[in-house]
Amino acid sequence: MIRLSARKLLWALLSLIIVSLLALNISLFRSDVDITALASNASVPVAMDSTAVAGDVILPNGPAFSQTLSRPLFSPTRREFVVQEKPVQQQDTASVDKGAAIITRPAIAFQGTRTIEGERRALVRVEGSQAAEWLPIGSKIAGWTITKIDVGSLILAQKGETISYDLFAAGGSGQTATGEVEE
Repeated sequence: MIRLSARKLLWALLSLIIVSLLALNISLFRSDVDITALASNASVPVAMDSTAVAGDVILPNGPAFSQTLSRPLFSPTRREFVVQEKPVQQQDTASVDKGAAIITRPAIAFQGTRTIEGERRALVRVEGSQAAEWLPIGSKIAGWTITKIDVGSLILAQKGETISYDLFAAGGSGQTATGEVEE
């Protein structure tokens, strides 16, 4: 008889645990998930003994990634990337010097940018090469010097001439864009 009661008690306890876990699961399912951007005090480091979740851990160079981390990936209000069209500048044919040397664009593929601890670099691959390199401002590529690196563009200069490459080309290839030669 005691054996029968112990068995019933074990089944009752197991059933109670299962029902409790089911109730917890239902309550978690009905709760909303917070997908807001990071707080403005994100540069404050999290203490090691605090009860922070993995998403709250602040990287040592957090300010360099603050713009990226502030955009929630799976937010229903997230917008698709839209390529900004540059206005076409018309040149007068009379103002172009016919004796000027023809500028040849370096055959490179502009593949990306990054900013770590305030230093911006461009990922550039010379055509015919298999490896791409992260180059800072001031580096030389095929006789051209990198003068400016923006989030979506790269500007090279040589002897007073500048050439611009766009990261997101109008055709969507993401490779070497047809930039404009400025004098």
